[in-house]
Amino acid sequence: MHLKIKELTFRLKGIEFHNSFGAKAHRLTKQEMLHEMANEVIELILSYWRAHPSKEELKPLVDRFCRKRGIALVAVSTIGRIIKYLKEGSKFEER
Repeated sequence: MHLKIKELTFRLKGIEFHNSFGAKAHRLTKQEMLHEMANEVIELILSYWRAHPSKEELKPLVDRFCRKRGIALVAVSTIGRIIKYLKEGSKFEER
């Protein structure tokens, strides 16, 4: 009997989550990720890529920039995905 209550509670939480977030509860596509991200952060990455060619070197700069403006911090992997996406869109050339 106790297991049924746990199972029903778990299912109810899933239904509530779906009702709150709907079909958008999925991993963002590249386009959605860039639209969600502050354009200022993308411009910063674009402008500093030549001087700081690795995503690990860009991370502290991006963190400082985000903290000053109250923007959510960006992970190193996200910086890498942004760089890859911008390269694919030929926003900047290979180094």
